[in-house]
Order: sequence, then structure tokens, then C-alpha cells
Amino acid sequence: MNALRPGPSAPADRPACAHCGLPVPASLLRPGEEKQFCCQGCRQVHTLVQEWGLDQYYRLAAAEPQGLAPARVSGREFEELDDEVARAAATETIGERCRTRFYLEGVHCAACVWLVERLPTALSGVDEVRLNLGSAVAEVTWRPEATRLSTIGRALDRLGYTPHLHRAASLQEARRREDRAALARLGVAVAGAMNLMFLHGALYAGEYSGMAAAYTTFFRWLSFAVAVPVIAYAARPFFRTALAGLRAGMVHIDLPVAIALAAAFAASAWNTIRGAGPIWFDSLAMLVAALLGARQVQRGAQRAALERADSLRGVAFLEFARRLAGNGLDAPAVEVPLAALAAGDRVVVRSGELVPVDGVVLAGTSTLDNAVLTGESVPVPVREGDTVHAGATNLGARLVVRVDAAGEATRVGALLAIVQEALAQKPALLATTDRLARR
Repeated sequence: MNALRPGPSAPADRPACAHCGLPVPASLLRPGEEKQFCCQGCRQVHTLVQEWGLDQYYRLAAAEPQGLAPARVSGREFEELDDEVARAAATETIGERCRTRFYLEGVHCAACVWLVERLPTALSGVDEVRLNLGSAVAEVTWRPEATRLSTIGRALDRLGYTPHLHRAASLQEARRREDRAALARLGVAVAGAMNLMFLHGALYAGEYSGMAAAYTTFFRWLSFAVAVPVIAYAARPFFRTALAGLRAGMVHIDLPVAIALAAAFAASAWNTIRGAGPIWFDSLAMLVAALLGARQVQRGAQRAALERADSLRGVAFLEFARRLAGNGLDAPAVEVPLAALAAGDRVVVRSGELVPVDGVVLAGTSTLDNAVLTGESVPVPVREGDTVHAGATNLGARLVVRVDAAGEATRVGALLAIVQEALAQKPALLATTDRLARR
């Protein structure tokens, strides 16, 4: 297979890598071989793509303006993924299958998505893989009796995408369940309100046209039947929070709503039973639908903010970093937990990897994608002495970075803390209302 494209500065007599298209260093040339590779990672990924019959990956990648980055294969065994406790926060069980969420390093184009989502065709026990290009989060549906999660991790790594458990999976599933329940309540309220408007329209018209008493009674009882699921199911959150507030000795904002709904339903039900007097089933159903609709809009905005924060956290905070074990800048790198890093340590950031810490470049020249931090899509060149921040993606050559801050102490950690604080704060008016409610 021909290379995708030669590197922009490749000499005319230097072949291009058959995987990423960058010029092949003279020390890695293998005379007599048709395909040359710029690194061992590219060679491994190219061989694997050929073995799995996924050649279309290169045709898709050729259409991407940025081309491919050199493949990075960590060679880890990923045995920690087989620990049920360790993977619990990123895995949900669906019958006899499991769904695990990974953040994948090195995802940058549609060809990457295509390649990762073809994993089920090459690995037995994997039923489905869905990869979000924007967040680089992959959902892998697999069968524990047919394969191990460590096997899936090694397969993704061999493709050049180092997987990291996405710890927000269980929280995301809880949010999805809550959102589904809220949508179901809204649907019941809207459907009930629309039907009750038709029924009450018939009753109002009957008052002027002389509708028979039997039909009037029928429409009243039918309205009562339609209103029951609205008040018993759709309006349940209002009653629940109102009662919880009373138990806590405070007046919740839902208390007057609950009182109004209960009073309107009780009066309408009594008038239906005795066959005289007005009924307000349509009004209470429309009120419930309007309130739930407004809350759904508010919830959507909050969910969007939370998901952006969670996505930023998943991108910025990796689990491991490669720390230099010796004194020289060419010393071997040892993979250590991010929590084990201290100021002054030196970490290696390879091409395609995320920068795990805030620090200063000690060796190497490259370009960084700071889109996660600044929103700017144009890569920024860095060299020795420049400051780099956690969450940036290394698009070029290997860098050695001195650690100044890691984890929550980084710039992106401070940004996330501000976001979480803003989400947790109440508006001044709501805080005042809460204080008055407790008196």
C-alpha cells in the first residue's frame, strides 16, 4: 500500500511512512522492503489493519486534510481492566452484556472513528463500538463470557488508541435514567392536557347547545379518568419535593404548586361524583405540562453544562504518565499513576498523547492542540523553555516536560473547579427565598 502523503518537509529521496505519511528516518529504512515506516508503532498498526482487512481506513484517512499522526502503541497489558471494582464506575451491565466507556488517546478524524467502530468484526465477544469524535469517548458493548476487557484494551492500543476508563459512565447512566423519567412525565402531562382540552371543549359547548345529561356525565367521568395519571404520575415530583420540604421544616417552592393541584383535583373530583358544579381537570393538566416543560428546558441547559464539564475532566485528567526514571533526558520512562507525580519530576509526552501536567518543556520541539483549553483550533508551536498545560494534545515530536502541577492543581483543574462551583451556586433570589422558607 502506498503512503497516504509524504511529509511536507520530506526530501525527495526519503520515502514516506506507509501508515502516517511522514518521512521515514534514515536509521529506520529497511532496504528491499516496499513499505517503510517512521516508527515501530506505525508498523504494528499497519500490520494489524492489514490482518483485519480494514484497508478502507487508509482511503478514508487520505481524505482528511490533517492526515494521520504517527501511531503510538504503549504495549501495556491492561490487566487492571479485569478488576471489577476498578472498572465498575465506567461499566454498566445490560442483561448478559456489559457496556464500558473509554477515553481514547489519538482520535482526531473520521477515519479513526471508522477504524475503532470496526473492532467487533475482528475481535470475538465485542458486539458494538460507538465512538464520539468530539469527545473521543468510546462505548464498547461486550460479553464477559466471550472476552476480557483487558483483551479489548490491548486491541485498541494495538490500533494506536490508548484506552482510559471513562469514570463518569455510571453518573451519565443515572442522568439518562432521570432524563427518560422526566420526558415520560412530560409526555403524559402533554397528552393528558390535549385530550382534556378536547373533552372540556365538548362540555363547554354542551352548556350552550343543551347536551343531554347522560353525555355530560360521561364526559365528566372520562375527564376524571384522563386526569388521574396526570396528577398521580406526571405531577408526582411536585408532591414529593413539597412533602420533603415540610419534613425538613421549610417551605419548598413546590408547596404552593402542590396545594393548588391537589385542591383543583379534589374539587373537580367531588363535583364529578355529585354530578354538579365546575371541573378544572383541563386547567390542572395544562399547568402540570407547562411546569414540566419549563423544567425540561432548564434541565437540558444544566445537563449540557455538566456534560461539557465531565468531558473536559475526562480529557484533561489521565490516569497515568510516563516519568523519566534516570537523570538524563534520554533515560527510560516508567508509567506511573498521575497521583504519584511531584513538582520537579520529568514526564515524556509522545506524539498523539495528551499532556498530563502543567509544566515547562525541557527537550523537544512540537506543536500542541489547545482546543480543549482555549477553543482555538490552530496548533501552537512549542520548544524548550515554553510552558505547556494539561489537556493539550501533542501533535508533533516527543517532548520532555518538567512537572509544575498535576491533577486538580493544573490550570484545567482550576477551570473545572470554577465550573463546578458555578453549577453548585444558587442565584441570589433563590438563596433569599430559601432563607425565608426556613423561618
